[in-house]
Amino acid sequence: MKYIPEVFSPEDEVARFVLAMTMAGGDIDRTLRLAAQAYAVDSPDATSYVRWTTGFFFEAQLALRAYEQTYPEVRNFLAALPADARERLKVVRGFEQRLGGDLAEHARNYAFHFPHPSRRHALDGDTLLGRAVEHQTDEPVVVSAGVNAEGELAEVHYAFANGLSLVLAFWPFAEDDAELGRQQALVRDAALAFRACAHEILNAYLDSRPGSVSIRPLDTGGA
Repeated sequence: MKYIPEVFSPEDEVARFVLAMTMAGGDIDRTLRLAAQAYAVDSPDATSYVRWTTGFFFEAQLALRAYEQTYPEVRNFLAALPADARERLKVVRGFEQRLGGDLAEHARNYAFHFPHPSRRHALDGDTLLGRAVEHQTDEPVVVSAGVNAEGELAEVHYAFANGLSLVLAFWPFAEDDAELGRQQALVRDAALAFRACAHEILNAYLDSRPGSVSIRPLDTGGA
């Protein structure tokens, strides 16, 4: 068994880049799978997982761009990836242009941050929340709760708040369901491309370091 500093030298720019991409790829993989599972059973958590995926992906593509722009060694490493991985990289790199730079910056700020009054922005989170709520005229207020064997509250889902949180990540750039769906599809496709690319990046790095990873069987009993 080898340990992290033996496989990923802390002085190596490419090693640090691969670690950062693996962190991001793992988080995105997890939330994509949770979102798919939640939608399959019509879970009220589905929109939360989509929002988490959105937030993770925006941070991931920002990290990718920063490493590429900072280190020539990283650019050379990426240029040597297999052709299919380079094609996926094009999807990730071109995502912000397809979505629109202003929306990309807005969604990055609101995918993880909760609305609150602030003097830093002309349209602060509290104001944005109020305006977004005005458009939710057909969204019911639904709370799903579960209790344990002792009758105590064990689980609660605020479906209306989850949905509104996702809307805030895109509003006011998407004020109707069709445009919101288009934007979310762009995020989903780019996040899928990033997840696959992160896997390729790690594989390419480890190919020259045989025996670096200990493989353990996955317990598929949980999510």
